[in-house]
Amino acid sequence: MNKIDQEKKSNYKLSSSQEWQIPHLGRIFFARLIDLTISSIPMIILLFLYKVEDWKSATIVTTLNITFLFLYFVLLPIFLKGNTIGKLILNLRLKKENLKINFWDIFCRETYFVFIPTLIQILFQIITLVVFITLNKDKSDETKGKESITLLQNISYLVYVCWYLYIIATIALQKKHQAAIDVKRKIIVKHKVKILKIENIKKEKEKKHSHLKDHKPGLINVDDIEYEVNKMKDKFKNSNSFINNFIKDKFISGAVIRVCKNKKLIYKNTFGLNDIEKNVEMKEDLLFRTYSMTKPLTVVAFLLLVQNNKIYLDTKLEDIYEEFKNTKVLKENNELEDQKEKITMHHLLTMTAGFTYHGIKNETEKLTTKFLKNFATSKDGKYWDYKDFCKNLAKIPLAFQPGTNWYYGIELDVIAAVIEKITGEKFYDYVKENIFEKLKMFDSSFYINNKQKEANVYNCIREENKNTLIKINDFKVFFQQMYQQSPIALGGAGLISTSKDYQNFLNFLIDGKDHNGNQLLDFKFIEMMSKDQLKDLKKYFKWTVNEDYSYGYGVRVKIENKAYPVTNVGEYGWGGLLGSFCLVDMKNKITMNLMISSKPGHNKIIENDFVNEFYKDLQEENLN
Repeated sequence: MNKIDQEKKSNYKLSSSQEWQIPHLGRIFFARLIDLTISSIPMIILLFLYKVEDWKSATIVTTLNITFLFLYFVLLPIFLKGNTIGKLILNLRLKKENLKINFWDIFCRETYFVFIPTLIQILFQIITLVVFITLNKDKSDETKGKESITLLQNISYLVYVCWYLYIIATIALQKKHQAAIDVKRKIIVKHKVKILKIENIKKEKEKKHSHLKDHKPGLINVDDIEYEVNKMKDKFKNSNSFINNFIKDKFISGAVIRVCKNKKLIYKNTFGLNDIEKNVEMKEDLLFRTYSMTKPLTVVAFLLLVQNNKIYLDTKLEDIYEEFKNTKVLKENNELEDQKEKITMHHLLTMTAGFTYHGIKNETEKLTTKFLKNFATSKDGKYWDYKDFCKNLAKIPLAFQPGTNWYYGIELDVIAAVIEKITGEKFYDYVKENIFEKLKMFDSSFYINNKQKEANVYNCIREENKNTLIKINDFKVFFQQMYQQSPIALGGAGLISTSKDYQNFLNFLIDGKDHNGNQLLDFKFIEMMSKDQLKDLKKYFKWTVNEDYSYGYGVRVKIENKAYPVTNVGEYGWGGLLGSFCLVDMKNKITMNLMISSKPGHNKIIENDFVNEFYKDLQEENLN
C-alpha cells in the first residue's frame, strides 16, 4: 500500500452500532425448526426405549410428549425472557410494547404454534384407534377397515399441514412478520443486527482534543456529554434568566430546554425541580405530557400517507367513516342544518371542519364536553376505540359549516382515526414504526411507560398575587389510561416524550430527513404544513400569539414580523396544555423545545415573553 492510500485509509474510521429490526422470514422459520428438533429429542429417545402396546402405554407416551413440549416451549422461555434456544442461536428476541413477556404471553403463543396442532393429532389418533377397535371386535385374522383408518390418518396429516401453512401465510403477509396471536398480544420477533458505519475523521483529527474527566484525550460528541454548569452560564443568558425567574415566582417547578442549529445541538439545560417535596432535580430524560405538541407529529404521520398516495387532502371524511354523512351543522338559533360542503382532510388539518373542544360557548362545545368525558371513562372495563370515537362524535353538530371558520378543536384526533382506518393499524403502532423508530425517538410513546421517569405535574394556584405549586398525582386529562396503552392514542394530545426525542422530531422538520440522511418525507409536504393555509379565514384565527401569525397544518405560522415578539417570517411550531413549547425557524435552521409540566400552562407568557428573550439570545449568539 503506497503512502497516499495509507493516508486515505487513515482519514476514515469504522464504527458499529446494533439495532433491532424485522427479521427475514427464513430466519424465523429456521429458528422454529431448531426448536422443534431439540424438543423432539426426548420423545425420540422415549419411543426407542419404551414400546407402545396398549392404551396405558399410549397414554404414558402422550402425556410425557406434552410434558416435554410444555417444559421446552413454556417453562424454559420463562427463564430466557420469553425466548427459546432457536431464537437465541439465530439472534432473535421476543419483544412486547414496553412490557415484559409474561407467562400468559408465552403460553398463549405456544398453544397456538405447538399445542393446538399436537392435540389435533392426538385427537385423530384416538378416533383412528376407536374406529379400528370397533371394526375388529370379532378378532378375526383379517384386519377390517384399512381404508377408513388410512383416510383418517391422511385427514389428520392434512389438517396438521394446513394449520402450519395458515401460520406461514399469515406471518408472510403481515408486514411485521407477526402471527395472528402475536398481533393480538402485541408481541413481535426482532433480529439484532450490527450496523457498520464508515466515518470521515479527517476534520476531526484537525480539531484540538478535549479531555474527559479521567484526563484521557478523546473527541466529544456534544449530543451525549454532560455539560458542566460553568460552560453553560454564558450561553442563552436571557432565556436562562426568564426560566429561573419563572421558577422563582412559582409559575412552574422546573423545565428542560434543548436548542439545535442545522440539526446539531448547541444548547441544553435543566432548571428547577421535578419533585419539590423530595427536592428531586429536573432531569433531561424525563417523560413529559406534550399534549397539543402531538399535533405536528400527527400531521407528519398523515402526510406520509398522502406522499404514498394512500389518501388525499381532498378526501371526504365520510368516505372513510360513513357515520359523518349525516352530521348536522349548528345554526345561530341552535337549529340544525345539513353540511353545505363535506368535511375533507384539508379541513381537519387546518381546524376548519367545525369540531371544538370542551366548553360552554355553544351547544357543540357542551356536547363535546360530555363526549370527552365518555371517551375517558371505561364501561364494564372497556374503553372506546376510534370506531366508537367517530360513531359518537358524528352525532354532535358542527359549530359552523366546514371551510367557513377556524376553531381550535379535536380535528387532529379525527386524523388519527383516519390513519387507523387507512393503514389497518393502531395509530400508536403506525407512529412507532414510521416516526419513532425512524427518528430514534426511543423513549416516546402514548402512555407513561416508566413511572420513575415521569415529569410531575404541578398545579399553580394564584392567591393575593402569590403563587403556590401543588403536585397533581396521576394527571390524565385527555387520556383513557396514563400508565398503560389505551385503545385510543389521541392524535391531538396523546404524545409522551422527552426533550431529546422531541428535538429529533423538530430537527427532522428542517429537511424531512432522518439521522442518516434518508428522505422520509418530501420537503414539499413540510412546506405545505408550515405555510399559511387559512388565507381569507385568517381573521378567525384567535390564539395566544399575535396578529403576525396564521395557521398551517397543526402549527402556528409566522407570516409577518411586525408585532412583539419579533422572530422571523416562516417560524412555526405549537405549544401544549401544560406549557411545553416548540419552535422551528427555517431561516436560521434553528429548532428548540421547552418542556414544562404546569397547570395552567401559562402559554401566552411563554409564547410571547419567553420567545422574545430566546430571540435576544439568538441575536447575541450571532445565530439570527
